Amino acid sequence: MSKIQFADVVIIGGGLNGLAQALSFAVHGVTCHVIDRADQAAMLAPHFDGRVSAISSSSMKLFEAIGLGPALEGKGCPIEQIWVSDGLKPGSLDFVPDEGDGYLGQMFENQLIRRALYEAAKGRPEIHLHMPAEIASSKTDDAGVRVELKKWRYTHRIAAGGRRGPQKRVARCRRNPPHRMGLRP
Repeated sequence: MSKIQFADVVIIGGGLNGLAQALSFAVHGVTCHVIDRADQAAMLAPHFDGRVSAISSSSMKLFEAIGLGPALEGKGCPIEQIWVSDGLKPGSLDFVPDEGDGYLGQMFENQLIRRALYEAAKGRPEIHLHMPAEIASSKTDDAGVRVELKKWRYTHRIAAGGRRGPQKRVARCRRNPPHRMGLRP
């Protein structure tokens, strides 16, 4: 039988949310295994994602706290004003920071954020990346959650994705008492 390795958390989904979550845990000494069925080499290719994301000032502070500041510095486009309307209806909302407050946030290419997150995660000893990896089965019991992959076995996980994302359905997330996660190659 293979030796079991232990970690604190398993994160299903190694995209923008999953890697940011793993880095947030890692800076506090929490060990993580990140599982994603996608191949990171493909996700980091220039043609993979042409979208951009608006990163608020507070989210930028989070990025800086998890070590992304240097990788993103000077590469975003400042958001100096936000104007919101409802089609042709009268009225609107106009968000403009007071003089001296700086800008509201920054626009970044998703590919730039993804690369910064991935490189930072690779550099953290608390984070173990398993990409690509497919989930074979999952089971919830009194001991926590077990996730079986083709090569690995996990006994606790966190789903990182949108509120209606497939990761949450796969994880069948619910509150469980904290457990250490067993990893069996």
